Amino acid sequence: MRSLTKKYGRKLLLSLFKKIAVFLFTTPPGWVIIFILLGFFSISFFITAFSYMDFTGSDDEALNQSLYQKYISLSDSSATTEIEKNYKLPWEVIAAIDMVYNVDKPLTVDTSLAQDITDNLKPVFHYKEVPVVTTVKTTLIDQDGKPQKSVTTTSTSNIKILDRVEAYNGTYILKYTKSQSMKKETKENEIIETITEEYNLIGDEFLEDYTRLDKYLKKINLYQDKDLIITMIEQFHYAKFGTVLPASITNLPQEYIDIYKRAAKAYNVDWWILAAIHGVETTFSQDLAVSSAGAVGHMQFMPLTWSGYNNPYASTTKYDTDPERIKKYGGYGVDANNDGKADPYDLEDAVFAAAKYLSANGYLADPRKAIYAYNHAWWYVDKVMEYASAIKLAYEDGVSTFTYSSNVEEAKNNILTSGKVSFDPSALDDIKNNRADGKVILLIDAISKQYPIYISSIKSNHSKYVAGTSRISLHYLGKAFDIAAVDGIPVISQRYIGSPAFKISKMLVTSAGQLGIAEVGSPWDFGGVSFTDEGHQNHIHVGVK
Repeated sequence: MRSLTKKYGRKLLLSLFKKIAVFLFTTPPGWVIIFILLGFFSISFFITAFSYMDFTGSDDEALNQSLYQKYISLSDSSATTEIEKNYKLPWEVIAAIDMVYNVDKPLTVDTSLAQDITDNLKPVFHYKEVPVVTTVKTTLIDQDGKPQKSVTTTSTSNIKILDRVEAYNGTYILKYTKSQSMKKETKENEIIETITEEYNLIGDEFLEDYTRLDKYLKKINLYQDKDLIITMIEQFHYAKFGTVLPASITNLPQEYIDIYKRAAKAYNVDWWILAAIHGVETTFSQDLAVSSAGAVGHMQFMPLTWSGYNNPYASTTKYDTDPERIKKYGGYGVDANNDGKADPYDLEDAVFAAAKYLSANGYLADPRKAIYAYNHAWWYVDKVMEYASAIKLAYEDGVSTFTYSSNVEEAKNNILTSGKVSFDPSALDDIKNNRADGKVILLIDAISKQYPIYISSIKSNHSKYVAGTSRISLHYLGKAFDIAAVDGIPVISQRYIGSPAFKISKMLVTSAGQLGIAEVGSPWDFGGVSFTDEGHQNHIHVGVK
């Protein structure tokens, strides 16, 4: 219903613009009407929750997905280092301005103003140099291991730390605490103790100031729409993407899974719940900014929950990293990797701490209640459970496999006559003129018996080399094919767990050993012969041995 309201509200608005454009844009009364109309229609279709599949008000899912990926990519490009990424230009800002700017004309990837928006509003990072004192104490020891003469040296060096960030809506002033780390090294005849000062980020202070946004909106003649744009940004931010999961949920970094599983085993919880909390809280560590409530780290712990409420070394804005003190004062922080620190900004420590917290709050008896204890909101519990189910489906649940016969000619006839396979002309020509390997033909036939597919490439329209390398491509040998659409829907529009494209990709990986599959490139990485990268977001690449 919300989607329908947005769709027809948008169409009606565009129709009104077309009919009375001259009057509205050339007379003062017209300007008043524009303001009223924008306010009215913003209620009808902007105030409801958005989905990343609805930037254009059209049914063109591929276009909407392309725009979403463009906004995400530009947002990511606005910051470089891990700490800078906490303050990157939100994709919601880019999308909202782009939509309003293009409200009276079709919004496409080519007409999008996204790059210009990013160039003008991306954060400006200011660093400062601070002194770091390193003290080295060298103690000579005798043959019995007893200390003798000691020599202490001190040196000072400068390092750069991020001091403040000029964002589109104000300035962040970063706050640090100074601590010391100690390294002790025992050699045959001496003990070397090195104490080094460290600067630990504990949060930031935000000073709201829309000067940069105001200046840019005036530049592109949208200043009068500032309130509408800010409302849209907020709605984008709080939208939960309907029933479509964020692309990052389907692409959780594979190296994290081992951490989830070890933590889950240690505290007797389900690893996919830990993964889901990680995804909901920080999008798998892509957004590590201190929350408005003061939560910190990869799994967003409150400092006192992490450190212990009576811990004198912690406060509402400062967390302790000493494992013994945390244990003494009843905190949940864990030193999972035995590096001497329990740090919420260490992924392993944070995930183990989350598992410990869930276990302590009765996860075995009632998982939902334990998740509610983690964040006191039932919508949050529902979202975590939704993501957890999707992750479990992707990485735990069994999946069927493809099988094929050994009759290549029969398979070739099937794919040419069944109506289940459509081809790019060059790919069709490759099939007809025997430029495709027999295994390629057998695989296409096997897949098409379960899903209608579109083959965009086999050999003729593909380069000789793998992109960016001097390695001969399997396409050049006739040993690879690309699936660009499944069930009539582009792969780029199916990048969510459980989609037909997802199922085909996973089944191919599962069948790899049996069917002689050498590589499967897609939007997902299932391990084994599978891989994913920017060049394989819009198709499934299958190479055979």
